[in-house]
Amino acid sequence: MNRALSRAYVLYQQSRYDLAELEVRRVLGELPQEAEAHYLLALCLVEQDKLDEAQAEAEQAILLAPDGAYAHYGRSIVMHRRGRLNEAESSAREAVRLEPENAEYWGRAAGVLYSQHKWQASLDASLEGLSHDPENETCSHLQAMALTKLGRQGEAVSVADDLLSRLPDDARAHANKGWSLLHQRQPRQALEHFRESLRIDPSSEYAQLGLVEALKARNPIYRWLLAYLLWMARLSSQVRWGVIIGGYLGYRFLLNLSRVSPEWAPWVAPIIWLYLAFVIITWFAIPLFNLLLRFNRFGWYALTHDARRAAECLAVCLGVFLTALVTYLVWDNPWAFLIALLTLGLALPIVTIFSCNVGWPRTGMKLFAGGMLLLAFLNLLLAWYNHSAFNQTIGLFAFGCFATPWVANYLSSVEPSR
Repeated sequence: MNRALSRAYVLYQQSRYDLAELEVRRVLGELPQEAEAHYLLALCLVEQDKLDEAQAEAEQAILLAPDGAYAHYGRSIVMHRRGRLNEAESSAREAVRLEPENAEYWGRAAGVLYSQHKWQASLDASLEGLSHDPENETCSHLQAMALTKLGRQGEAVSVADDLLSRLPDDARAHANKGWSLLHQRQPRQALEHFRESLRIDPSSEYAQLGLVEALKARNPIYRWLLAYLLWMARLSSQVRWGVIIGGYLGYRFLLNLSRVSPEWAPWVAPIIWLYLAFVIITWFAIPLFNLLLRFNRFGWYALTHDARRAAECLAVCLGVFLTALVTYLVWDNPWAFLIALLTLGLALPIVTIFSCNVGWPRTGMKLFAGGMLLLAFLNLLLAWYNHSAFNQTIGLFAFGCFATPWVANYLSSVEPSR
């Protein structure tokens, strides 16, 4: 191997991607047809978030070495980072087809499948990689992660323990053990592993998210909600939508039953109210409990920037809502009651903005929230002037409130391509 290329590999492994890029470009200045140099340049560029250039280099590597498994492996990494998961999977599968005994390539395939929520397929790919190299770290980590998502927590903990026995200072192994324990409703034990993971690698988002969830899960109310959220996360996208739509259809059925058969109303009403309360809690619990972490010296700083902003927006909405509600109750002011209702309706679309991925999903949620905000102001103006159109606009606002969970569910689940 070219000495400059060897230096570039060392710099890349040291995470000095800009310097590695310079070395590779020197190689390409002398050997422009060197496929491996194009491959390594693609890896350096993707780590610097230069995604268009990285894709061009990865495809040039494939053009120069179409039978080189490493070139397809590199393109899979780039397309995965771009959120183009079908193309990332296709490239990963081509890499394992060309070099089926390379466990790292199977780990790449397992990683892409995991990102697509194909838990069983991800587990199968990681096990195939481990059959060729039983100590491959990538496959072992993905095996533990897939087992956790499949609900096989005992096996996941066993795999994580095996990893920790071999790699006691591995941040991902501690994070995997933490998530397995969290799924088993053991937040305090999970917390220790997330802290250790962040001590080893302070930049680990996987461990950071786990730490936040473990801190909130010490609250018994949130612990039960987290169990539901983790269960939903283990389901495929189609099944999750089936649960959501099924719940809504069940609610509509009970609502119609109470209207058609009033004798059933006393039995049905509590179920309807419990369902509505559960829906509201599932949407507001995460930013609400994030807000409570402000009083925890570790928790607030462990939150992502978006999570803090969502919590702060919820705090503003709650402040306005409670102030207006108290004003209404004390002085019987109908204006205050209207403001309280409108603020409550605005809280969900505003808070959900920060759970959507950056790109068109977040832009779409911002536009939706902006439209709801304009409707709220319009309703206030029309109510002030006793305008006859108020009944129509408040109905439109109510429809927006009803549509918000469906819009938010869809947009927050979208991973935009870059």
